[in-house]
Amino acid sequence: MTLAILTALAAAIIGLRASWSSPCGESIVTTVHPLAEDARGRSWAPTALTFTLATIITASVLGAALGGVGSLLPISEDVSLFIVAGFLLTGGALDLLGRPPSTTRQLNENWLTTYRGWVIGAGYGAQLGSGFATVVPSWTGYALVPMLLLSGDVLSGAALGIAFGLGRVLAVAPAALIRDRSALLAVPDRWVGAEPVIAMVTSVAVAVIGLIALTGSFSLPAVGLGVIAIVVASVVVGLRSRANRGDVVVS
Repeated sequence: MTLAILTALAAAIIGLRASWSSPCGESIVTTVHPLAEDARGRSWAPTALTFTLATIITASVLGAALGGVGSLLPISEDVSLFIVAGFLLTGGALDLLGRPPSTTRQLNENWLTTYRGWVIGAGYGAQLGSGFATVVPSWTGYALVPMLLLSGDVLSGAALGIAFGLGRVLAVAPAALIRDRSALLAVPDRWVGAEPVIAMVTSVAVAVIGLIALTGSFSLPAVGLGVIAIVVASVVVGLRSRANRGDVVVS
């Protein structure tokens, strides 16, 4: 049960990172919000609702399909856990070195002036929920495939897919707060400023989850080391970000 919770948490973190570090996530926050939808003469709520549902449903269907296929593979539960943990640990580590190869495809912003809000929400959500229809900004994003494939069965795969979808939706939830021009103008700086920290924290968190799953140890020391690693990584990235802006000098 503990490992199931950990893998679900990893899927949600991967989804969060997939939206936050992707230009698609920033695009949604800056173009599909209450202020913009009001200017287009339509309500934001239906767009947001269909986006949320489409993201989660698409991700759950993908998870169920891969989980079903994976259940037919002659691989034991222990081996599956070892493989998934290895992908999480490796993906988190590689994320610290740079971005992976990926499609450069993004969401089509022409839809915003062509289709109804609920169509836009459903279309955008389905693409992001699939995980790979647009830019994949992190190595951990590719770890999602073995996670779903080796989840054990259809229901487990669907559950992990839902967790991933929720993570993707959560990352763009700040769009709900954009109801005036000042809030809109503040988004780019806040998004760009937070991205390095989000990237580092999520990478370390996924790697720690992989390490815990790999060793089978959910002890207090293991969790404590993970928390310390995340805090240290956040401080390092924060200092580097400030140095790049010229606020401080790091020798």
